[in-house]
Amino acid sequence: MTWLDVLQSELVEGPCRDSSWQGQTLLVGDLAADRRWPRWAAKVTALGIASLLAVELTSSQAQRIDSINVYWTHRRTFTADDIAFLNISAHRAAAALAQLWNEPGLNLALDTH
Repeated sequence: MTWLDVLQSELVEGPCRDSSWQGQTLLVGDLAADRRWPRWAAKVTALGIASLLAVELTSSQAQRIDSINVYWTHRRTFTADDIAFLNISAHRAAAALAQLWNEPGLNLALDTH
């Protein structure tokens, strides 16, 4: 979890907190101009974050696991290739997580910590 994610929890707003984008790719080319999360955007732009691209990690049963959020320090116009690359990465990450969660030794190790 990054500071940007912690900030979303503290402010109760931000791209990960926004349930309206479930199942969709979320892209913001200019956070300073975006009005969906005014307090969060003001704080992260003050830290130098200008753009974001986020996709969900979903299991093969279409359950939301988490999300992958990529941030840029400059305004960005996202291409179809940017979105495809992150969606492919999210799909592979979700598959890897599902595999790890099904490993008995890993589950035992996680349960004991």
